[in-house]
This record gives sequence, C-alpha cells and structure tokens, in this order.
Amino acid sequence: MGKNFYLLTIFFIISECGGFEVNLMVVSDDLYYKRRIRYYFEEYDFNVKTFESIDEVFLSESLYDFDILILDIDSNKEDRFEILEYLKKNFFGIPSLVISNKKEILYIKKAFNMGSYDYIKKPFEMEELKLRIENILRYTKYQKEIPINKEVKYNLAKRELLCEDRKIFLTKKQDKILYFLVRNRGKIVPLDILGEYVWNEEIKNFKTISSHIRDIHKKLGRKIIKNVKGIGYIIE
Repeated sequence: MGKNFYLLTIFFIISECGGFEVNLMVVSDDLYYKRRIRYYFEEYDFNVKTFESIDEVFLSESLYDFDILILDIDSNKEDRFEILEYLKKNFFGIPSLVISNKKEILYIKKAFNMGSYDYIKKPFEMEELKLRIENILRYTKYQKEIPINKEVKYNLAKRELLCEDRKIFLTKKQDKILYFLVRNRGKIVPLDILGEYVWNEEIKNFKTISSHIRDIHKKLGRKIIKNVKGIGYIIE
C-alpha cells in the first residue's frame, strides 16, 4: 500500500446507535480515562477503538470512515495538536472533541482554531461526554440529506443518492467515490488520495476514477462532480 494510504488512515470502529453506524475512536495515553470511556460507551453498544500515540494512529489500516475522534492532549511525549492540524488540512470531514486537564484559555483557543468541535475539561462525568458527542453527531453523522444542488441530495447516514427524491442505485465503487467527495465538499480531493480510499491501494491509471464518475453522471442525467484537470475532483 502507498504512503498516502497509511498517512490518511486515521481511527475508528463500528457500533450501532439509534439505527446508525457510529465509528468512535479515542487517542489517549491516560489509562484511567481511556478505560472509563471505553467501558462506558460499550455499555451503550459502541465499539470503541483506542490508540496511545500519533504513530499508532498513522500506522492503522482500513480505518477511513470515522464519525468522531476523542483526543486527549495531555501527553508529554508528543504534540497531540498535530492530529487536529492534519485533519484540518486534509481530506476526512471527521469531527473531533478534545479532552484535557489544561484549563488555560490558550489551549481551548488552539483546539478550536485547529478545527475541534468541542473541548471538555477533566475531570468530567461520562454522561456529559456522551451528551457532547451526541450533539456533534446530530450535526454531522445524523444529518440526513446533504443538498448538492436543487435536484440532487446525498444521505450520508444511509449512503443514498437521491435525484428529485428518486433513489439512484450506485455500484460499491461509485458510492465510495461520491461519499468521500460529499464528506469533503468544497475541497479538491487529489486523484491519488481518492484512488487509495476507494481501492485501498495506489492506482496508476486514474482513468478508472473518471470512468466511474462519468457513470454516476449518466445515472443522474446531470453533472455534480467537477474535474480539476491534473489535480483531482470536487463537489462545490
């Protein structure tokens, strides 16, 4: 697999919550909080995957479709803000929640400036953490229909493409392409990154991607994905 695949593969797991699949990941080297979070959310039928370090995260495989990241920034070994910075600059659309014993406003500002959706100070009740996560998911994961234009919508939760309220059936590859582009709407997704997400490996012939996109447009009877020549694709 290519280098980009390993760098772009960050965190998650699958659980059922309210009829939706929820992928939850925790990055922390605080054993007490890591265990508390894991055991608490497993009681609510979450499957939780935990990591201690950034290196563990970046070396993980086939972990693209994450819904939320819980990031503990209290480690003395590394700059945990690197993860937030990386997510902000790249192509995930993954919301994050920071936990920390740092109460200074400077850390809170930094977390929000780097794209964190929320910040919770230790110590905290698990129920509060759950409420904050549910609130984030309400505006991300559980947002049903994402309008692409007046006629076309994409349902992220059900992974359905709708045109004038009619379901458009896509192949598995076509859906992965569209899902990734919708989650990163407004960003130009480079060809190699899109290829590695869809095929889990480096692909040399990018014409395969363009062929699938043409087929999506044929099924819709209109174009929704823009080709940025020599760079990648975007849904504006």
